[in-house]
Amino acid sequence: MIWSEAKIGRSLAKTVFHQNLVLLPNSTWPGFESDLLVVTPDLYLIDVEIKVARQDMVRDALKGKWASSCKWPSHVWKHYYAVPKLLWKRELLDTLPSKQSGVLLLTENPPRYTELGAVANSRYADSLPVIVDVVRHAQPNTGADKLSHESLIEIARLASMRMWQAFASAEDFE
Repeated sequence: MIWSEAKIGRSLAKTVFHQNLVLLPNSTWPGFESDLLVVTPDLYLIDVEIKVARQDMVRDALKGKWASSCKWPSHVWKHYYAVPKLLWKRELLDTLPSKQSGVLLLTENPPRYTELGAVANSRYADSLPVIVDVVRHAQPNTGADKLSHESLIEIARLASMRMWQAFASAEDFE
């Protein structure tokens, strides 16, 4: 599988974050660039940085959201990096700007085949498009505030607009 930011984001939406309220890809809503913003049922914000190149992970520490040696980006309850497992090296942990950030590794989980075709499994993991391993759990920012109702509505509005943009893009390919 060739990994892209969109494939990783979709995979996380269907696995790790499938029980959350709103997922917003590619946003600057919190005042910094975020690959995936997740709103939890408790109205906390999770920021996910999606990386498809090792060099991009190393450069992440230079981003403005890590200014002043902060442990979490502004407004964020938890922060994760999501990376294809093939790109991961243990030494990359030392290059991350915060020891509070979690790390998720993604591996393709292709369907199993027999001479009759794809095998339908009853095991949940066998039906997922990817397997997600946790290298390090994200530490919660106990000082993070819950989102206000106004902020939640704004994030939901942006997510809705992204959905309509995606529909329009899909129609362009028909």
